[in-house]
Amino acid sequence: MDFLSPHRKTLHENPDGWVLMISPRRNLVAELVAELRDPARSLGLRLELCENNEVFNPGTRKSVRIASAAVVLDSLAASGEQIASLKELKLVVLENLDILDADYELAVSVLRFKCHGLPVRFVGSSASLNDSGDLASWLQVDNSAFYNFRPFDRDRPFTIATKTFMTPLSSALYKAMAKPAHSALTAHSDQPAIIFVPSRNHCRSVAMDLITECALADLNNIRGFVPPHIDQNELDFRMAKLQDRTLFDLISKGIGFFHEKVGKGDRALILQMYIEGILRVLIVPRYSCWTLPVRAGVVIIMGTQYVFFGEDKSDRQVRDYELEEIVRMQGRAIRPGLDGHLHLFCHPDAKGVFTRFLNEGLPLESSLLGAGSLVTDWIQKSRGADASVKERVVKKQEIHKVLSWTFLRHRIASNPVYYDIKRGGNDALWQAVEKAL
Repeated sequence: MDFLSPHRKTLHENPDGWVLMISPRRNLVAELVAELRDPARSLGLRLELCENNEVFNPGTRKSVRIASAAVVLDSLAASGEQIASLKELKLVVLENLDILDADYELAVSVLRFKCHGLPVRFVGSSASLNDSGDLASWLQVDNSAFYNFRPFDRDRPFTIATKTFMTPLSSALYKAMAKPAHSALTAHSDQPAIIFVPSRNHCRSVAMDLITECALADLNNIRGFVPPHIDQNELDFRMAKLQDRTLFDLISKGIGFFHEKVGKGDRALILQMYIEGILRVLIVPRYSCWTLPVRAGVVIIMGTQYVFFGEDKSDRQVRDYELEEIVRMQGRAIRPGLDGHLHLFCHPDAKGVFTRFLNEGLPLESSLLGAGSLVTDWIQKSRGADASVKERVVKKQEIHKVLSWTFLRHRIASNPVYYDIKRGGNDALWQAVEKAL
């Protein structure tokens, strides 16, 4: 509820005003709406989820609108040059700025340009960054309102333990990881746990390996990871509601899955059992870290590589997890007022990189120049479908104007080598314009 206090204060001081919250991805928007719906209702705030080009439509009075960056970008293009509702916009909340992709950066940049000269307050939050000065400069945040907390600046202890494995990505690797994973779960036996694996195909095999480790550690343990205070009749009652009978042998041992192939009803039931403490362990594939709505006291990341298949399924590549994914997984072990524990299992070569950024903060660079024709496409789209062919031609000056409001402009001055910008040549931003074209 404290999270919504600035929204409430803003709307109390500006009865005709409204608040816009932007999140980089649609699934994060859904999570945000689910978390804020009840607190907003109790505070008397009108929460609106925007899924189409309706962000700046009339009827904004005393509302808190939430949208993804892509929806905001499309809404800005569809709304034309003059957007009447911006005059009443009082607060813009930018979520997860550490996931600043090209759509997000362009949406925020264009919105800031449109709001130039208007009394609109921008508030942003992100995971810890190793250099957030340019982010603050881009959003024109004063030093007195700029806070950069290090990853270990927490009100409660948070431990990170790493264990390395030389075994290549294979079933043998996860067999080798089962025992240390079981040890980590045993060390924090009073805590709920989430285990991240590369894909849903690994979920069942990892669960069975953990159950085997449970039996080897204690031959009298027939309930696996089911908390001792849970009555067997209660567990049986909940299990009887499952539609997928193949889940019985795992649920009965206190282990559940969360991925898209688990039926919607079973998925909701498993989450509810986990929240109530009936299930202690939740096994989740890598890509579901963005949609997982629950947290844990212990998070185990079993491996930091996955197999990527091309469109024809013949192109097989082993890829590393993105840093943003690792940080998102780590965030599932952070609960207000409670201790947290992260166990990272990885190859020795990856340990240094991941532990460095987990302890020092994430790097953040602009991805606009790698986004193809995003900027020119948006400029054309903003002119409307009725524009003539001649009117739809984008000039370099127009791209320069848009880029001058972006995070990219700040980063090419600080780190020109990363963007292949030559020092001492033409204006760096004009070089970026040429690359954008």
